Amino acid sequence: MPQRTAPRKTRIAICSAGAAAMAIAACTFGVPVKTELASGMVMLQVTPAGSFKPNDGRALKPGAWRIDAASAQRVIERFNARGKPPVIDYEHQTLKKEQNGQPAPAAGWMRDLRWIEGQGLYAVAELTARAREYIKANEYLYFSPVFEYDERDGTVLAVHMGALTNDPG
Repeated sequence: MPQRTAPRKTRIAICSAGAAAMAIAACTFGVPVKTELASGMVMLQVTPAGSFKPNDGRALKPGAWRIDAASAQRVIERFNARGKPPVIDYEHQTLKKEQNGQPAPAAGWMRDLRWIEGQGLYAVAELTARAREYIKANEYLYFSPVFEYDERDGTVLAVHMGALTNDPG
């Protein structure tokens, strides 16, 4: 009789504080102040390469998240198959709007994902004029991605969205 494997369990990691009913994680990155690409887009780090953990000390069931070139390629393929760019908002308000009734304006849109060997997964992002002004004035300092991961081994599976935040986990 063939052996059955356990179904893969996945969780969503929100890389800053404040979401309910989801795995909350900490992996925030500084937002670049200047445009980094000739197209006017910026590169925002989504994950570091290799294994990484929340930086605020909270427990993570698989012990750490992980991503390498092979798993990043699968994440990029899922991103490209999605057909619409994931939003970048402010303070993960898109995830909170049903509870608090407040609007969730976009700060930008993830247009592409890129793997940079030895560094990690990056989003090529188009930021709104308002978001650029906030960043330039140091009113927002961090980017906080929301990603899905395999609960058994921590492998990053998909990028869902991100947020500009000042309350990183």
